[in-house]
This record gives sequence, structure tokens and C-alpha cells, in this order.
Amino acid sequence: MSSQTRVLLVEHVDATGAAPADARARAVACREAGFAVETLVLDSLPGDDLQFPERGERTGTTIDVLVDDERGRAQLRARIRASRADRVLWASACTGGGALAAEVVGERPASWWPTGHPGTHGSRGTLAALDPAFAPAEGCAWDADRTPRGRLALWDGPFVLVPARPSPASARLLLQGFAEACRDRDELDLVVLDHPRPEIESLARQSGVSLRVHFVGPAPREAELAWLATARAALVTGDAPLSGGLLLRALGAGLPVLAAGAPARPIGAWLEHCGAGPSARESARDLADALGGVLDRASGDSPWRQRARAAAAAHHPGALAARLAAALGEAGAKRRAA
Repeated sequence: MSSQTRVLLVEHVDATGAAPADARARAVACREAGFAVETLVLDSLPGDDLQFPERGERTGTTIDVLVDDERGRAQLRARIRASRADRVLWASACTGGGALAAEVVGERPASWWPTGHPGTHGSRGTLAALDPAFAPAEGCAWDADRTPRGRLALWDGPFVLVPARPSPASARLLLQGFAEACRDRDELDLVVLDHPRPEIESLARQSGVSLRVHFVGPAPREAELAWLATARAALVTGDAPLSGGLLLRALGAGLPVLAAGAPARPIGAWLEHCGAGPSARESARDLADALGGVLDRASGDSPWRQRARAAAAAHHPGALAARLAAALGEAGAKRRAA
């Protein structure tokens, strides 16, 4: 495809750990791949985004943020209709771009740019994937130079982090696995980045760890980075859409990540492929064994942490640009052949 090809990047913020700032890496990748790019953000999870206060792209790429409500969707439809782009790239964690993508894009040529794990409860759309191999985190990038350093710990003592809201079934697995792994680790807590829920608190009591499980609420990006930087390990499930960027930020912090439960199998397979973790653990005993092994070996600058950082570093912005150029070039060749 020529350097004059124009793309309209629509970043749909539709997953835990996603934020409008994530459009920056994908917009830059488009430009480095040789495309002229206009970027729009549809924010389904509006809140404080301390890394993106200016609502604009500092590299010269235009980025506007629209709230995902009736008015914002109408504005997005109008912008897509008026755009001179040759192709719309809909960046979303949900399969096929989610139910909204085709509705808003209309008849414009469009592709789905996978940006995370879609989860078992995420909506499904009909857009063809730009590159199916992008999921769950290959469509994202981690840039060490842009990651802030030196944050203060938000928790007094060692803890395991659950960065995304688990379903009751996944919570049962997490709590039972944590309880078994920590029978001889009285100092260890479990911190969940979610609001308290009666059904989960009840499961914690049944598992005998209610005094060690703490719900601290969803974390804005700045706080999330502090949690990731100071945790001993992270436990992720595949219930709801999960940002691939969150996985890369966790690995970039040197944090061992364990996938728990059947819905997290794609995440576990990706971690295993990257050399950054085992496959998903689907029983409390297996999860306890894996977590216990991580806690025994992941202190200091252990091989666990080195592998995590290496996996994140391999997903630098230049690598994302190369993957994008190859995917768009292949898509163009298929259209010409047709």
C-alpha cells in the first residue's frame, strides 16, 4: 500500500485497563507504517485519565475523544461518513469490533484491530480481523520510555493483585487457589481492583481468607501503574474484555501474570507463547501450585521477572508498526486479487 493511503483509526475504549491514551501507540504505529491517519476515540469507560489530559496527540496526529452515549455515537457516525479515509480501523477488545462497530461504520471499508481479550461476556461484531494473531495483546505496544517510574506503594505489605473484576465462578477459583497457596504466608494479602460485592465477599469468607481480601475499586491509569509495580503477582480471568495493554504493562513492570479459569485460556496460551508464564490454571490446586511457585521464585530480579520484562519489551512500538504494515499490505493484496 502506498504512503498516501489514509486510515481512520477508531479506538473504542471497551475493556478493563483500556483508556483513551491507548490510541496514541496505535496512531503512531499507523504513521510509522507509512499511512496518513486520523484518530477518534469512543470512550465507553469515561473517567480520569491522568496520562491523557490534553485529549490530543503530541506527534501531530489529530485525536478527538467522544463519550460512548447517544450523542457521541451520532458524532462518530457523522465523522466516519465525512472522512476521506480509504479504510476504517476499529480498535476494540470485543470480537469483530463488538456489536457497535458495524452499526456505526456503515458501508465504509473497515477492519477490526484486536486490542485485548474479548472475554466470555463481551459483545460480538461482524468486522473481519485485521490480523487474528493480534489477540490478546499483539495489537498493543509497551514503550518503556513512556512508562513513568518511581511511584510510591499503595499498600503496606506484600500482596497479589487481581486487576480486573472477576465473575463469581472465577472469584471462587481465585479465592480457593489463593487460600491454598498462602496457608504458610500469613503476611500476604489479595487486592482486587473492583468495588466490594456481597457474593464475592461471601466466597472469601467460605475460603477462610475474608480478612486478607481487599476491594480497592477500579484504578485510573496512574494508580494502576503503582499497583502493578509493587505487587508480587497478578491473577487475571477471562470473564470480561481485558485490555492487552494492561497485560503488557504488568509484564513491563516485571510482574508475573497467571491466567486463571477456562475463559482465560487464550491469555494463558499467549503468556506461555511469550515465555512469560504458564498456561491457564483451571483448578484451585493447579492455581495454588503455580502461584506458590511464583511467590517462591519471583523475588528481586528473578528469572520470572526478567522473562516478563523481556516479553513486554518485544512488543515495542516499532514491532507493532511492522505488524500493522504487513497486515494492511496483505489485506490490500487480497482486495486487489478479488
